[in-house]
Amino acid sequence: MKRQAAIAARGWGQIVVLAVASALAACGGGGGGGGGGGGGNPPPTASFTVSPTTIALGQSATLSWSSSGGTSCAAGGGWSGTEPASGTAQVTPTATGPITYTLTCSGGVYSGSTSQSVSLNVEPASAYTATSLVEDLAGGAARTTDANLVNPWGIAFGPTTPVWVANNHSETSTLYDGNGQPRALIVQLDSSGGGTSFDPTGIVFNGTADFLVSNASQSGRE
Repeated sequence: MKRQAAIAARGWGQIVVLAVASALAACGGGGGGGGGGGGGNPPPTASFTVSPTTIALGQSATLSWSSSGGTSCAAGGGWSGTEPASGTAQVTPTATGPITYTLTCSGGVYSGSTSQSVSLNVEPASAYTATSLVEDLAGGAARTTDANLVNPWGIAFGPTTPVWVANNHSETSTLYDGNGQPRALIVQLDSSGGGTSFDPTGIVFNGTADFLVSNASQSGRE
């Protein structure tokens, strides 16, 4: 009888202890976890591009990036050094194959860092390399921009002359040197007397004394 009473007493004691432990856990007395939502600032944002994405060995590509204000960026992979929060850089690889360029930006009021990577494919150089010299819109891969070079339909080379181009949509003929730099002369191709636009569809070089064209007191050879 006494033994049964003692066992019952211990059982009640265990129940009381378990009840107290459960109450403490409900009040947040357990371990681990964090308080609140952290309250830290987010990491910075960053964008990173390369243009063009494929070049031949010996050619260059342009890296462009932009990160949150007040940050600084570290270059890695195919380039190195410290860069500002935004900018551009020209790279000229010395080996063929894919090259990865990495940019990691941090600092300012932001926590942590943000990394972006771009890949540039470098192909072996050949006997002939295509280089974009001039285009009518800015932001492309060409070295020069000329707003008159719209829908060119013909190109002519003379032994000692600049390169002549007929522009179908700007009603002009423009001249360029061997590096794609525009010459000052721009030939305006006027509409007909009835208002029909010129719309040139070609151009040729004539080095002879033939094809004399006259207009009143003026004349010239085409």
